[in-house]
Amino acid sequence: MLETLGGTAHERAVPAHQAQDLRQAAAQAPQALFEHLNSSPQGMSASQADTIRSHTGGNDIDQEQPLAWWQLLWQCYRTPFDLLLSLLGVVNFLTGDLRGTLVIGSMVCLSVDPGRLPHLAGQRPVRGTSGDDS
Repeated sequence: MLETLGGTAHERAVPAHQAQDLRQAAAQAPQALFEHLNSSPQGMSASQADTIRSHTGGNDIDQEQPLAWWQLLWQCYRTPFDLLLSLLGVVNFLTGDLRGTLVIGSMVCLSVDPGRLPHLAGQRPVRGTSGDDS
């Protein structure tokens, strides 16, 4: 679960077996690669695509899935400034300085970039574009 918090999917390494397959494909002649992939320069026919789709499923990309609300909140919160303020707030709380804790807590709440709220709202799928009619 924690690996979803740091970085993006673009920063993840390609699995070794997939990288090896890509290197082998890059070394092949174009016509040999088309034959190996059962394709052509024009692409697959509709029937070939339907056959593959029935075995492998739709062409859905994980990155296009909307993030959960807590992931969006974490993206807004994880700046060094907010983390430092939070640490100072915990120290204030542990030393019994409730007024300082409230002040620093307010600073954290205000610094969690409210300008990103429209962006967060934009992460939700628009009704009618998700592909289902519910």
